[in-house]
Amino acid sequence: MAGWGEVDPILRKLLQDLFEADGRGARRERLARAHGYADGYMRALIDLGLVTEKQLLDIVLQERARAAQKPLPRVRSPHTRPLRQPVPAVLPSMS
Repeated sequence: MAGWGEVDPILRKLLQDLFEADGRGARRERLARAHGYADGYMRALIDLGLVTEKQLLDIVLQERARAAQKPLPRVRSPHTRPLRQPVPAVLPSMS
């Protein structure tokens, strides 16, 4: 049976892929697949007794925080154009 040192990097990679896909706005199918892989792996770890739920939650929180710190590249759509000047918070009166 594999030890925790062997499965920890795999779990972290699955979570990184999941959070990156979510942050980039991946399609529903891609997100569902990433969730399924991560959830299934975590369930197997619990069933094998390699990890507790508390340990898993700590790892998920660590990876979620790490993903939140990474800036994602901005996606420019060919259908939008940048604003030339800021939009005023209050529109001027028409009188």
